[in-house]
Amino acid sequence: KEKIPEGTQYVWHGYDVLDEGPGKAAWDRALVFLSPGGTDAQLVREFDLTTRSFVDGGFATADAAKCDVGFRTRDEVLIGTDFGPGSLTDSGYPRVVRSWKRGTPLESAKVVFEVQAGDISGSMYTYHDRGHVHEFQLRQKTFYSSEQWYRSPDLSLAAADDPTPFVKLDLPEDTNLSTFGDRGVLLLRSDWSPPGAGRSFAAGSLLAAPLADVLDGDWGKVTALFEPPQDNSASLQDYSATHNFLVLKTSEHVRTKLQFYKIDDSSGGWALAGGAAAAGGGDGLVTAGEDVHVSAVWPDDSDEVWLTTSGFLQPSSLSIASAADGCAKAEPLKALPAQFDAATLECTQHFAPSKDGTKVPYFLLGPKGTAAGANGPIPTLLDGYGGFEISMEPYYSGSVGAAWLSRGAAKAIANIRGGGEYGPQWHQAALREKRHKAYEDFEAVAQDLVARGVTTPKQLGAIGGSNGGLLMGNMLT
Repeated sequence: KEKIPEGTQYVWHGYDVLDEGPGKAAWDRALVFLSPGGTDAQLVREFDLTTRSFVDGGFATADAAKCDVGFRTRDEVLIGTDFGPGSLTDSGYPRVVRSWKRGTPLESAKVVFEVQAGDISGSMYTYHDRGHVHEFQLRQKTFYSSEQWYRSPDLSLAAADDPTPFVKLDLPEDTNLSTFGDRGVLLLRSDWSPPGAGRSFAAGSLLAAPLADVLDGDWGKVTALFEPPQDNSASLQDYSATHNFLVLKTSEHVRTKLQFYKIDDSSGGWALAGGAAAAGGGDGLVTAGEDVHVSAVWPDDSDEVWLTTSGFLQPSSLSIASAADGCAKAEPLKALPAQFDAATLECTQHFAPSKDGTKVPYFLLGPKGTAAGANGPIPTLLDGYGGFEISMEPYYSGSVGAAWLSRGAAKAIANIRGGGEYGPQWHQAALREKRHKAYEDFEAVAQDLVARGVTTPKQLGAIGGSNGGLLMGNMLT
């Protein structure tokens, strides 16, 4: 096929770095994903991180497609892409995964996994994790449901030649499974009573168990690292794994808190370690309207983490810290400059009663005194999303601050149902026949803004994008 000419413009889509395991990783190769025109379709090219150049004759696709590609070994990649008629699902994503060996044409790569045309996609991936090698096959049936198979592979053989059998995991189809060395970590999206556990776990719980027990369906040693309280006031928003710790980002009424778990050397179980010093006050919660995000620096052998902090009135900043001391000694590295004067502004949090009595949280930004109605009714912009279990967390916007707030106007951000502010249940509370709950929540916040004297109906506008754009259509109607 004709090669893509050099100088063609692309949009960056990410990368996959070659990891050959402890003591072997040279970290010298990467698969780079490039999208012509910024579409979902992408090209793959192998890049040499030592010479900083593309590998001549390396792994490279000739045609852009919705594809899923990753290194299995230095000379083998697992690839799902458009191989021709029948190789994509009805949704347009890879249905067939092949084992592609270095120096061979893609067309000759052997099929190692495939799913049905009516599924969303199929994928297969291999990775090293704290001295262990994991290989998964994933059948993505719907947006939130999947089937998974697992094996510990023999990487001296190509995927198509490895006789190690895959074991289908007996898990709820909406459960997300990751690993921590030889442990399995499970995030639940629905209530579940694991066989042998002797109890149930609510949707939004994070569980851990020996991976061997997960494969055998033995849940006698399962541990709950996070469980939503009965009043659903808190949820798990994210978690990141360092070499020795799992760092949980939880949210209590849309205020972040960090928790640090470590495997106890004596008992072999998980133990809560350290505090949440990096997250703010004595209760460990950040200030309302601010947020902190955690990501591991180098989980292969380090407990260091990147801390990204920001807020509606606080520019984003980057620090480095350690999970070993609960991020108590964060070292600032960089910060964005302030793009507007926040000294005269305030951020407050409120709760509006929706039509069915549910308390809907929202943030209110504006000149000091806005929340008390001291400034008289002023132009106010109400923002919302309410979909896909995505939370509207605090973020810094120079344009909002400089072009709107600094001119004496106000902005409210509604954390309506359909989003993920209170976990899976907050999302599921506004699905299908209950979808109108999201719109009632948005209306409730609008009514609360008027009742507080912040604004009037004639001075109130609404804004939303993507799923929030559909919300705007409903509000207009």
